[in-house]
Amino acid sequence: MFKLLVYSLSILSLSYVVSILFKNISKADLKTKLFFCLAVLMEFWVLFLAVADFTTNYSVALYCVNLAVFFIEGAGWSFLFFSLNYFKEFKNRVLIYIAGTSMLLTLYLGITKNLISSVNLDNYGAGIGKTSSLYLPVEIAIDVLI
Repeated sequence: MFKLLVYSLSILSLSYVVSILFKNISKADLKTKLFFCLAVLMEFWVLFLAVADFTTNYSVALYCVNLAVFFIEGAGWSFLFFSLNYFKEFKNRVLIYIAGTSMLLTLYLGITKNLISSVNLDNYGAGIGKTSSLYLPVEIAIDVLI
């Protein structure tokens, strides 16, 4: 019950922030657009974690946990770019290409289940079971970004 309440409040509050930002996104500056991207990615991250925790289907839980890793990596990159552009515009194309490449690689590894290969379903939700050797570098990169 508590888990349902926490996930519901998280998803509703992030949806509220996203809807407020979305109404004015066309005339917004770069900082607002990057914050909007951060909020959307965080919302999808929480949503996929919620689906993974509440499902009893092993395949759905595995797919959602892999995609949650992708969305939190995107949130990390969005937070980095938001921080770099907060006071002045950041124009380093190399970092943008690195971000895009790493996100595409994480998405590919997540969809093909080469990042997290198994999950454990119990009363508390979905837990990461078995990971590949690429999981640790991806997680360290996410931690460094955040």
